[in-house]
Amino acid sequence: MAVDETKAVPLILKPGEMSLHHVRLVHGSPPNPSEDRRIGFAIRYIPTHIRQLEGEDSASLVRGTDRFRHFELEPRPDSEMAPEMLALHKRNAERSARILYRGTDVASFNDPQAVRG
Repeated sequence: MAVDETKAVPLILKPGEMSLHHVRLVHGSPPNPSEDRRIGFAIRYIPTHIRQLEGEDSASLVRGTDRFRHFELEPRPDSEMAPEMLALHKRNAERSARILYRGTDVASFNDPQAVRG
């Protein structure tokens, strides 16, 4: 699907601000020129009957009961920065990268090819 860039609307965020938008909204930003990192955080709420089409994935159950078990249930952390949770996060991020970048030469979220300017 082609994107008509003449209809783009800039949304300039100040340091400390954030944007909330639908996952299907075309969005992006130029490279970060600062010495500080740019943080992205995505939360997607889905009903338990939805399943991942490519590869295995995990999720946190935030309410209700999961009768379908389409996702590996992520445990609730007991403490901040627990080594076992950091290892789980790393494994899940690697698995997500394999799903998102399937069919490309990109190996991980940290792969320089994954950074688009």
